[in-house]
Amino acid sequence: LAYHSNMALQRKQEVRAAYTSGQSRVLVTTTALGTGVNLPATHLVIRDTTFHPDGRISAAQILQMLGRAGRGERKGNAVVVLRPNDDWEAGDLKTALVDDPLPEMTSGLLGTNHRTLQSEPSLEAATRVVLSMLCRYGKEGVSEDDLQKFGASMLAGPEMESVLHAALTWLQRHLLAHRREEDGMIVATTLGAAGAAGGLPPAVSSSIGALFRDLFSVGDGPSLVAQISPLDVLLLAELLGDRAFVSPTYSKELPPKVDDWTLASREKSFLFQSWIRGAEKASKASEILGSLNISGAGKSDEQLRRFAYKKMFSAIVLWSRGQGVRWEDIARRWGLDADQVAEEEWIRNRSWLIAGMAEIFDVRCFYFHLREDCQASDEQIKDAKRALQRARACCFQLLGRLKYCSPLGPLLARMKMSGAKGVGAATIAKLENAGLTSPEAIRTISEKQMKELKLDKKRINTLQAYLRRA
Repeated sequence: LAYHSNMALQRKQEVRAAYTSGQSRVLVTTTALGTGVNLPATHLVIRDTTFHPDGRISAAQILQMLGRAGRGERKGNAVVVLRPNDDWEAGDLKTALVDDPLPEMTSGLLGTNHRTLQSEPSLEAATRVVLSMLCRYGKEGVSEDDLQKFGASMLAGPEMESVLHAALTWLQRHLLAHRREEDGMIVATTLGAAGAAGGLPPAVSSSIGALFRDLFSVGDGPSLVAQISPLDVLLLAELLGDRAFVSPTYSKELPPKVDDWTLASREKSFLFQSWIRGAEKASKASEILGSLNISGAGKSDEQLRRFAYKKMFSAIVLWSRGQGVRWEDIARRWGLDADQVAEEEWIRNRSWLIAGMAEIFDVRCFYFHLREDCQASDEQIKDAKRALQRARACCFQLLGRLKYCSPLGPLLARMKMSGAKGVGAATIAKLENAGLTSPEAIRTISEKQMKELKLDKKRINTLQAYLRRA
C-alpha cells in the first residue's frame, strides 16, 4: 500500500490499520512516516537521500527515519540505498550516522528565524492568540474552521483572518501545535502549553524547546543538560530578550575581558564554554545561535560570535549585580554608565523570561522527542527528568538572586532559601544606607551603633545569629 501526505485522512487511517493488522505487509511511503508515526516495521529501506533541488537530507533526518525500524521488544533492520549521483558519499554518510561528535547544533528543527516573527507584529500577535485558544480547548482540540470563525469575530477580524492560517502553520512548524492525523483537530503540544502557562512569547518557547531537543539529540543528552547552570539560564534570557539593556560597542578587547571573567568566576557557563568562547574561526557561536534559531539571515560566523560575546557581557553584568557587586565597581571595570541603565526594568524583563523557562523545563515537554527521536530507554528518560529538574532549580535560584541586587542581597536571598524569618528587604536597605554592606560589618555591630543608626535590635540579632550558624 502507498502512504503520503496528500492522501485523504480516512484513507490514511485505512492504510495504517491495514498495515498494523498485517493485511498489508509492505508500505511504500514518502517522508510522511519519517517521524512521529510508529508502525510495527521490522525492515525499513530508505531509497532516496537526495531531493532536488533541495539537495541531500541531513544525517539527523535519516537517523530519525531509521528509528522507525523496530519498536519495544521487536527487532528492526534498516538500510540506506545510495546512488552514484546522490549528494551523499557513502563514507561520509556512514561517519555521520555512526559518529556523534559534540556537537553541530545548527538546528534542523526550525525553519524561521524568531526575530523575523518579531518583525511582523500582526503575525506575532496571531500566534499568541491562536496558541491561547488551543490551550483553552486542551486535549479536545479545535478545527481550523472554528479558529477562523473565532478570528473573524474579533475587533481586528479582517487582519486576524489574513494571518491566522500563517500563525497556525508557524506554531505547527515550531513545535508548539500539532494537527492530529486521526481527526484533523489541532492541539497545543505540551511544550506550547507550558510556554503559554509561563507567559512566554511563542518564539521564545520554540527557541528554548529547540535548543533542549538538540541537546538531548547529541552525545549523552541528559549529561549535557545536567551541566546547565544559573549563569547559562541568564545567558539564554539575554540571547532571547527582545531588548538589550546594556549594549557595549564591540572591540577586540571585549572577548579577552569576557574570557578572563569566565575563567576567574566560580560560576561557569556550559553553553558559553562549549560553543561561544574562542577566537575568530574557533568559536561555535553560530551553532548555538542556530539551534536557538536567532542566527539571522546573511550574518557571518564572525558577526554571530561578536553578537554572542556581547550577550555574554550583558549576562555577566546582571549576574554581578545579583551577586551584590556595586554599580560603581561594575562601571569602573567594564566602562559603563550606570545612570543610563534601566536596572529595575531590566531585572523585571529577565525575571519574567526566566520564570517562563522554569515552566518549560519539564520532562513532559520533551518526552515524545526522547522516546521517539532519541529512542531513549526508561532509565535515560529518568536521567533527562533529573537534568531538567536541575535546570528548573537553576531558574529559581537565579530569580532569588536577581530579586535583591545589592551588596547584602545575596545574604538576604540565602536567608530566604533557608527559611529564616524576621529580616526583609527594608532591613537590608537600612543597613546598606548606614554603610553596613558586608556580613562582617553586621557581625561586629554594637548595641550603641544600633541605637545611633536607629536599627531594630531584634532584627539585627536575627541576622547575627544566622551569620554565626552559616
